[in-house]
Amino acid sequence: MATNLRDRGYPSSYSSSTVATGLNLTDKGYPSSTSGYTGSTATLRNTTGSTSTGAKKATTTRKATTTKKATPASTPTYSELLPQSTYEEPTKQYGGDYDILTGEYIGGGSSSTASYDYTAAYNKLLDAYKSNSGNYESYYNDIMSDYNNRRSQYESYYNDMLKDYANRRSDYENYYNNMLSDYDKRRSDYENYYNTLMSDYDTRRTDYDNYLSQMQAAAQSAYDRSLGTLNDAINAQLGSLQSSYDTQRSTLDKNLESTKNELLEAYNRSRGNLSSDAEAALKAAYISNMQQKKNIAQQLSAMGINGGATETTLANIANSYGNARNDINKTLASNLSNLEGNYNSNLSAALRSYNTDLASALQAYNDAVANANYNKATQLMELENALSGNNMNALTNYQNLLASLAESRSGAMQNYQGMLNDLANNRSNAMQNYQGMLNDLANNRSNAELNYLGLLDSLANSKQSSLANYQNMKNDYENTYYDLLRSAIASGAEI
Repeated sequence: MATNLRDRGYPSSYSSSTVATGLNLTDKGYPSSTSGYTGSTATLRNTTGSTSTGAKKATTTRKATTTKKATPASTPTYSELLPQSTYEEPTKQYGGDYDILTGEYIGGGSSSTASYDYTAAYNKLLDAYKSNSGNYESYYNDIMSDYNNRRSQYESYYNDMLKDYANRRSDYENYYNNMLSDYDKRRSDYENYYNTLMSDYDTRRTDYDNYLSQMQAAAQSAYDRSLGTLNDAINAQLGSLQSSYDTQRSTLDKNLESTKNELLEAYNRSRGNLSSDAEAALKAAYISNMQQKKNIAQQLSAMGINGGATETTLANIANSYGNARNDINKTLASNLSNLEGNYNSNLSAALRSYNTDLASALQAYNDAVANANYNKATQLMELENALSGNNMNALTNYQNLLASLAESRSGAMQNYQGMLNDLANNRSNAMQNYQGMLNDLANNRSNAELNYLGLLDSLANSKQSSLANYQNMKNDYENTYYDLLRSAIASGAEI
């Protein structure tokens, strides 16, 4: 709001004419300028604005010319006393428009005699001079008093303006500080709202994360329990199958080992028998060979046969013994070979039977294990599908919750940002208003200071002008007085 002191009685502006009018003392009876008061006719009114006692207003107004000095050798005529003055007849005004002196005051004579008492005229001039000198001093004092009063009024106006400026500046600053305080409080409230919103969002996000984790953990736990049950069942089944297979294989292994032992025992027993029989046959053949040699030697000795015949006979016996021995060994070898063939054949048959039975048992075991694993894989797929479905449902619910939460958060953030923008705009507008108020206030103050300085300048100029008027009128009056005085002296008045 602009500073306006009109409610304090001051005008809204001050021009030089206002100041000049302020220093116009015409209401006290003084002229506003020296116009009409030049030359020897310049006079002043009295302090009441009326003419001097006994004076008569001039019927004509003429501007006096320069007074000519008359020589004292002869009595001056009227025209010589005041040539071309406003005086025309002794009974009319003498001395100018404002009735300082008249003809009747000067001489007291009539227009027919045209004789004047210059001594009396001088005394009248002296009285008029003294009286009007006082008027000049009063006029000067009134000029100074009016100047001082106006100066005091302008200074009061200026001081009031400064006080009003300071008060309004303080009010504006309080308004600005209150606005900033309110802005800070609202900004703090908005930030608290935003922080609460973010905290609530984080809490909800944590809750939703926990929800997803719990749902996934529950699904995983159900899966693990079901998988554990399935594994236990499958492992028990596989263990039973393995145990049954191991039992069958153990039985087959035992049967094979028993058969192998039986075959080996029979083989060893038969081999021993064959070896014993061969050993006995060889022993018998040896004994027979030794008995034959002994008997032949005795027989030949008894017969007296010696020499080559004996050696031949012995050689034949040895050959017969060697042949018998070879036959026995061949028979033993043949029998052992047949025995070993039978043993190996029976062992192979036992092994074939073992392998066939073992393969059949293993096939049955593998078929049962494959069927159990198939059933496990089928049930495991069902469990995994259930786990995946539960996780997918939990994830879908979680994502829906997050999407709703994000949408709420986005809307709340937009509201928050809009609140901040509105607050910033309000603050900016308030600051602009505040700055505009300060600018207006500063401009008003500057204008008021300029007006004040202009008032002081105009007041000083008016003072100087009035003082100059005063001095000019006083000088004109004194010049008129001294002109009249010189004329009186020249006319032989008693001074």
